[in-house]
Amino acid sequence: MKIRSYLIVFMLFVSAPIIAAEFPMGTFSGIGFVVEKGSLKMTHNDLYKYKSSITITKVKENIINTVVTATLQKSKHSRTKHDSRNDRFKVQWLSDKKGTLINKDNMYSGDKSEFLISDGKLTIKSWIARNQLWETHIYSLRKKPNK
Repeated sequence: MKIRSYLIVFMLFVSAPIIAAEFPMGTFSGIGFVVEKGSLKMTHNDLYKYKSSITITKVKENIINTVVTATLQKSKHSRTKHDSRNDRFKVQWLSDKKGTLINKDNMYSGDKSEFLISDGKLTIKSWIARNQLWETHIYSLRKKPNK
């Protein structure tokens, strides 16, 4: 019985960093992306213009809201595309630096996302079921100054 009690106390101490982990909040600049479909691969380096950001706010414990904005231009003479997307995710921590994001919108239930927080960056890699491709977005965790 004592061993069981010690084991429970030990597990609480070991799991505390995972439970206490906080997802970064604020507005962060995009520093890169990769889109992969089969053997095809496109990155931010393939574009004439690339600018993106993510704004992350806490809704409640382990629920976040994200607003991603992006400006993309394939070549100097092509049309510039502006896009914005708002999503709500449940954050499931696997360690103090990585985990999964579950989109709360049933329309995206086939999408699967994982994140990694490392070296001052937030990397989100997602399987986009409706397009059958992988998207990886990388953000600098240095907060953007308010304008």
